Amino acid sequence: MRRQDRYYKATLDLYRNVTHLYPFADIWVTGHSLGGALSSLLGRTFGLPAVTFEAPGELLATKRLHLPMPPELPEELDHIWHFGNNADPIFMGVCNGVSSICSVLGYAMETQCHSGQKCIYDTVADLVQ
Repeated sequence: MRRQDRYYKATLDLYRNVTHLYPFADIWVTGHSLGGALSSLLGRTFGLPAVTFEAPGELLATKRLHLPMPPELPEELDHIWHFGNNADPIFMGVCNGVSSICSVLGYAMETQCHSGQKCIYDTVADLVQ
């Protein structure tokens, strides 16, 4: 994850460039899908508020990178928010296992867990009605 050719390293470089140009700015990070996962990792790394949309679970990467996860902080005060719906296999983390379509296509998820808060829209129940 920390290698030069990885997205996390590029995200760190981008953040450092922006904070160099705007040293007094209050920065929130946001993203969709991979961008959302990178936003939440950046939020964990620097304590930034992060809002993600339909991002894959990044808790495993958070732990592997040893990013700060305040154990004493109540959930309602966490600064990472994930928005998604229960019909999205990437967001819900059901794209794992060797027999899943995601694995066959080369996009298997290693984790379904997000760090921070989750807001899940119940698409399945809404479409059934």
